Amino acid sequence: GADDYLTKPFAMKELLARIRAMTRRKSDYTQKQLTFSDVTLSSGNFELKCENTVSLSNKEFELMQLLILNAGKDLDNNYIIERVWPDNEKADENIVYLYISYLRGKLESVASRTRIVGDKGGSYCLVRAS
Repeated sequence: GADDYLTKPFAMKELLARIRAMTRRKSDYTQKQLTFSDVTLSSGNFELKCENTVSLSNKEFELMQLLILNAGKDLDNNYIIERVWPDNEKADENIVYLYISYLRGKLESVASRTRIVGDKGGSYCLVRAS
């Protein structure tokens, strides 16, 4: 969304003053991170970090974010589809399973002990591995 709006015609001094004001507020635009167990999910660059770092696609990021925000809770396929693929009528348990598989591989590639438990057609849960 827009933080500011300047109508035409505008004075160059006004534009520059607004740009300077926005850059002073840069702390409002800092990168947000979610952490669960030994992994950190960075929304600024769609990265998953532990001992290593890996990039995530948009849907991988949305799914991982959903899992972290609901860590320890069983999320069924319908719940996941409604939140990650809300406008895709063709989304089903197969697409959820595919992206869960991608995320499991990426958790392994960053050397995380965090796991996604659950089976195709059932529910999924993000847990700390012991």
